[in-house]
Amino acid sequence: MKKFIKYIMAVIILFSITAAILLLGMTDHTSAPKKPIQQQTNADINRSFSGESLNFYAGESIGNITINKGIIPFSPPNVRIYEGIFHQGDLVEKRFQSTKDITNPIPAAQAPAVAKKILEQYGGLPQDAQLQYSSVDYANLIDRQTGDIIAKVPQETFVSWYRTIDGIDLVGSSDIIQVELGENGELNRIYKCWRTYTPLGNVSIIPATKAIDKLALGEILNPIPVQESDVSIYHIHLSYYIKGLDEPEVTLEPIWVFYGNATGNYIPFYVYARQFANFTATPTYGRTPLTVSFTDTSDASPIRWNWDFGDGTKSTEKNPVHVYQTPGKYNISMRAWNDLGSDTSTKYDYISVLTTGDT
Repeated sequence: MKKFIKYIMAVIILFSITAAILLLGMTDHTSAPKKPIQQQTNADINRSFSGESLNFYAGESIGNITINKGIIPFSPPNVRIYEGIFHQGDLVEKRFQSTKDITNPIPAAQAPAVAKKILEQYGGLPQDAQLQYSSVDYANLIDRQTGDIIAKVPQETFVSWYRTIDGIDLVGSSDIIQVELGENGELNRIYKCWRTYTPLGNVSIIPATKAIDKLALGEILNPIPVQESDVSIYHIHLSYYIKGLDEPEVTLEPIWVFYGNATGNYIPFYVYARQFANFTATPTYGRTPLTVSFTDTSDASPIRWNWDFGDGTKSTEKNPVHVYQTPGKYNISMRAWNDLGSDTSTKYDYISVLTTGDT
């Protein structure tokens, strides 16, 4: 139980540190994906502008959102994705003794060097490891009569590292290294979750502006109950998302992270950033009645679809067949969902239907 609490503390601390740094101007635990809202579209989002700020309501679970247009970042067209697996030595957890009161803890400033030396026995400290936290943990000795703290008793020195890849942070069930040191730097516990990643190639991503549309629809990967009704977004950046705490095989997926401030509570919202929806049709030109076969060609393993054939009819099949009875040019839109989120592909004037006598 203690190791689980430590892991949760480390994730909370990582976010707190990131939030503090971003507020100075410098530049988790996995939840089930929120069910996408199918009835609402981008056209339905009620936006308003107040000077340089964009305002909208993102549903009851999120509330009112305010984003300063000046913080919307440049969006690269693509990012590299990776497959991560555990090789021997990538996943280590050992406890050597129970935590107890100590008299001579290693100071927090010296602890990273001591822990790094210990890690040489477990494959060493990876080059891409970023120091997250180093601190001496204390237990409070309480006067039972007054309730006052009469002494702070050192328990251990706790050191942890987190990871970035290609300069991009990892969130979700991220890789992490934790070392707990006892008396005179004696090793109490080590936890190392550090996968080996292999590049899978580049994938297209949606720009931050489209990610804002998804946020407005409430389509986020980490639904968080927000008690306050107003959230101010103060920073937006790309991250990699890892799903599954100890899964033997994962894929780093791109997400946009919106850091929000709700009356002093700092809340991240994860929006899936991969652009994966695509389709073809055969034929795309002909006379009425024109029977067209649509084929989903999306990547990222979609599991649900919503087609709009441009003539007022829709379908939820993967590869639907549709008959056009009226001449004209039709825009086709297909929205696909996988287990992380959705993406939409729209092709304008894609289907041309002629009358029988036209040439």
